[in-house]
Amino acid sequence: MGFIDDYLYGISHGFYSIINKKNFVIKKELPQYIQNFPVFVIGSGPSLDKDLSFIAKNQDKAIIIACGTAIDALYHYGIKPDFFANTERVPETVQALETIPDKSFFDDIILLAADVCHPLTVNKFKYTALLGKADEPLYKYLIEQYPQYKSIQYVTNMNPLVGNMGVAGAIYLGFKNLILFGIDCGSVIKGKAHSNKTTLYREYGYSDDVIEYQSNEVVEGNFEKFCGTNSFFQMSVRKIEEILRLNENNGVKCINCSNGCKIKYTISCHSDQLVTEFDSKNKIDKDIFLKTFLNNKVTSLDLSEEQFYKLFKHQPIKKICSDLIEFISKKRNSVTDYIWMMEEISEHLAYLKTTKEQFLCSKCILPTLNHCFVIMTQALYLHANEDNVLDIAENIKNDIVDFLTEFPELFEKLPDYIMGEELKHFPNGMVGRDLSHCKAIKFPPKQNIIKQNYDDPIKEFIKRYE
Repeated sequence: MGFIDDYLYGISHGFYSIINKKNFVIKKELPQYIQNFPVFVIGSGPSLDKDLSFIAKNQDKAIIIACGTAIDALYHYGIKPDFFANTERVPETVQALETIPDKSFFDDIILLAADVCHPLTVNKFKYTALLGKADEPLYKYLIEQYPQYKSIQYVTNMNPLVGNMGVAGAIYLGFKNLILFGIDCGSVIKGKAHSNKTTLYREYGYSDDVIEYQSNEVVEGNFEKFCGTNSFFQMSVRKIEEILRLNENNGVKCINCSNGCKIKYTISCHSDQLVTEFDSKNKIDKDIFLKTFLNNKVTSLDLSEEQFYKLFKHQPIKKICSDLIEFISKKRNSVTDYIWMMEEISEHLAYLKTTKEQFLCSKCILPTLNHCFVIMTQALYLHANEDNVLDIAENIKNDIVDFLTEFPELFEKLPDYIMGEELKHFPNGMVGRDLSHCKAIKFPPKQNIIKQNYDDPIKEFIKRYE
């Protein structure tokens, strides 16, 4: 559903990339011969290890997209990616990248990400290929206000895992022949979530023993009869299947060499079955590919800081919120009254999203309210027969009013609300301010994903072909 903090961060990060002339992908077809290049989309699932030798041997015969921490595994096996795919907007991504000792390794790698990507990550790369995240406010609002930017390519189905960005990004760039490695979305080996070659987990002490990676259900495997997985991984599978289904008639072909979950619309194939085919392929001149891609497929946006600020300074945010507060504050006398309240608010904000003037405000507000409405609906039905059910609903309603009271104050900070830099807006170290029913809390400490020191012996990247 999204949440207000994510939207404020995403808008501000996109602003940074636009103002600093980072390159965005444009809706222009790649030359036909490039479209047909094989593209290795590589995740850091545990099955990657069995395919590293094949990938290394054929790394000059395919375009390589390293998804997230797969770049760590590839570096340590001597494989040079052409793209680094990133899904997250968090600042910690760059911490993982900086564990790679050879800083020149990134010189000719293209960042493939959405406009919400954190400035620290964006600045790590000389070359960028940013896409407009279609389900967030900035992209749609930008092209409505400045129609000349409708040529910027959007992306869908890039969540929840970075492998989703690898697959969706490759398709939206215009590539037709995808081969998946390490896109496991689970594991056939209990308790294993990542490749042994990822030093972030093996040497730097960052644990992958977290609930997001734990398996609590079993599904059909790509090669094995069973694969351990969970709802989070299965959401990733569904998103991959959706983007492949949508492009089934566009000539997109996807081979899956990953020993993980079965993925519809892919062809199951072990990498050793591709040896003969790749032995006959010619090498790709990566220097020519890089120049051709940069000259044909990306551009910076000619939007000034003043123009960008105007996008936010005349939004009717205070009126929208005050009108909602007035409506919400009316007394309700039954469970049904509260259900009607939520429905009317949702319909009202859904209508505002269709208007050019009020789209951005309503788009930012509605997802957070939906979270609140889910909680209220659960509470209303769980306690429907209890005497205090209306008191419970009233308490939740008061929290909603507090959110709507503070939201305009947060919105006014746009487009300068970078994740990890919020404290400059809150010098007292508290998140926001005390409100009638909700007290401010202290900012949590910055997260450091590097838990222990490691003297990486591979100080300089050297390509390997075995």
